[in-house]
Amino acid sequence: MKKSPLLFIICILAACSDRNSMENYSLLTNLGDMEQTVFVPALESPVGANENVIYTPTLLFAWDEVRKVTGQPIEYTADSLSDFDVLNTSTSFLEALDKGEYKTTVEVEEDKIATSASFKKSLFFGTEFQKAEKPLLFGDSQVRAFGMYDYQEDVAKNISMLHYRSDSLFVISLRPKEEGHEIILAKGIDSIQSLSDAYSQINLLIKTGRQDTVNIWKHFITSMDKLSIPVISFNLETNYGNIEGQNFKVVVQEYNVVTARQTTKFVLNESGAAVESYASVEVKSVSAVLSFEEQKPKNLVFDKPFIIIMKHRNRTNPYFVARIANEELLVKEVN
Repeated sequence: MKKSPLLFIICILAACSDRNSMENYSLLTNLGDMEQTVFVPALESPVGANENVIYTPTLLFAWDEVRKVTGQPIEYTADSLSDFDVLNTSTSFLEALDKGEYKTTVEVEEDKIATSASFKKSLFFGTEFQKAEKPLLFGDSQVRAFGMYDYQEDVAKNISMLHYRSDSLFVISLRPKEEGHEIILAKGIDSIQSLSDAYSQINLLIKTGRQDTVNIWKHFITSMDKLSIPVISFNLETNYGNIEGQNFKVVVQEYNVVTARQTTKFVLNESGAAVESYASVEVKSVSAVLSFEEQKPKNLVFDKPFIIIMKHRNRTNPYFVARIANEELLVKEVN
């Protein structure tokens, strides 16, 4: 049967509406205006307690272009695991994205190297999750949430249990329509030295979860289970003050880092997840196993600090990692 033009137009409008709802980023905010949120240039960067921590590989991609231009090992003096040290030593960005999934630019003048890197990734769910009818209490705030509150088979297909020890410690994967990608959320990873540390702990939990062949019910979403995830939305920019001003040497030529800047946008809601990140760098030359347990409902409620990871399913390195430790980046419920 031939589709009517009207129906075709309606389908296009519906698709655009879904995309706009997911990529409706917050207004651009300077990270300095946030009290409990930080960017880190690499997964290995040390993190403090009770802070939201955001990572994407764009600054590392941009810095790698600087290294390609200079063509020689970079010599510098900086404390181990300082921002400038991890910028030079991290390999956590390698193969996080395919070449066609990110863009880099390079401008070379007589005494200046300017590079940038950017990527944008939108992952839509095959079936939208259910919007929460009541706010979720996260910390001291009532926030908007989505999940599965009444069992729905099509929604349950979006969810994979990767590890379940209790309602306070579990790992799930949300599967988007785009093949080869996944969104991992982990609750109960409370003590971490870095996002790399958190990622390692999560991978270990996933491994041990697969080895549990006794409690099969822990491996699947059942009709008794519920899921609740806070809606997240932010659009942040910052300059890395600990990187800007650093001097380094390539053979006999000395350079100074003039600019190290990053902007990251992120949304997670019932439609899917979207992340968009841009970073720029400018340098100038300087003259001169569990026992059997009875099956029970799982309440997978992200009402306490949790980790978010976006990655290619079969790749080692992720392209987005965040620890959500407080309500600062969550969408507050308006009475």
